[in-house]
Amino acid sequence: MSQAYKNAYNSAEKVFLNYLTDRKDFIDSVGQENWDPERPEIKNELSEIILLGVSGGADSLALAAVMSKVAHKYKFKTAAIIVDHQMQKDSDKVAEKAVEMARKAGVDYTKKVPVKVNVKAYGPEGSARFVRYVAFLNATEEFKTLSVFLGHTLNDQAETVLLGLARGSGTTAISGMREQSGLFWRPFLDITRRETEEICKELDLAYYNDPTNGSLDKIDKNYPLRSQIRHTLLPVMREVLGKDVERQLAKTAQLVGDDDETLDTLAELDFAEIVLDEPTNSVVKLDVSVLSSYPKGISSRFIKIALDNLDMDMSRLLNAHFEQIYELIYNFKGQKPLNLPHISVFRIGESLIFKKVGEYKKSKFGKQKVNLK
Repeated sequence: MSQAYKNAYNSAEKVFLNYLTDRKDFIDSVGQENWDPERPEIKNELSEIILLGVSGGADSLALAAVMSKVAHKYKFKTAAIIVDHQMQKDSDKVAEKAVEMARKAGVDYTKKVPVKVNVKAYGPEGSARFVRYVAFLNATEEFKTLSVFLGHTLNDQAETVLLGLARGSGTTAISGMREQSGLFWRPFLDITRRETEEICKELDLAYYNDPTNGSLDKIDKNYPLRSQIRHTLLPVMREVLGKDVERQLAKTAQLVGDDDETLDTLAELDFAEIVLDEPTNSVVKLDVSVLSSYPKGISSRFIKIALDNLDMDMSRLLNAHFEQIYELIYNFKGQKPLNLPHISVFRIGESLIFKKVGEYKKSKFGKQKVNLK
């Protein structure tokens, strides 16, 4: 096997073992006092299957091949979920080819899921990602599993960091993608896009080049911003800052992510100090007199905890929303309630109140939430 394959296999196995630990912790927690789902018998329903998000691109086919090898070593099976967004001509043929290649890569089960994308919701990219993740979430129910493994690479991570910087985002966005977030696991964040292409060629897996990704000789302002960064900005950065700039950006994401997790932990430990009454899944009340004594770096996390308690779709929370909430905390002048996506935020005296006004779907097999409204 090539060095690229060995690198990918080692990384995938490390992440898979982390998943097994997380899976065991989940099973051990069933029926305990802090257990959320209503059906403790769920642990008897869990399958020994892991789901793989497969698009037909080099990264996802390399993922299918490597993760199937790793999973089989530990007596697990794999299922590839191929989402047909129906946004391009012949997308059904691309999806069928992805099914064929996934089976050739060693996947045990395949499922093609055609979806409809409302591009007006979050734009073409965001809307496609939204319905894709809903499809993955639904698949966890069907296959009775706790995981969806995705093929994001080191290059994707670098691009995500640059997108976060360009948008003036906070540490959570600049920290990029994490190895695990809810149901989703990313074993290839240390693997380059070129390595996944080498693996596909080595295994004779014909991968699909999405035309919306563009290329060095074909890119303009009409292409998605991520594609413009990939083919216009990053080549200049490599020339000026060195060929390892993407690896350094990914390293930055890791370091910032570690700090971000530390601040999150500190906020979680102190959250009980600022909450009024017992939080429910429909209302959370915070004590403004205590909340306002914390620096914004911590108070912003208190706000996120409150919103997460209400199953808020955090991807829809903008910097402008935070600024409006800060005004309620630090500069209250009788403002009207804020209407966030499916959440109302308002202040009464020294109480900052978060109230749910919508419903969400979440998998009984995990913590990941997806807003279906």
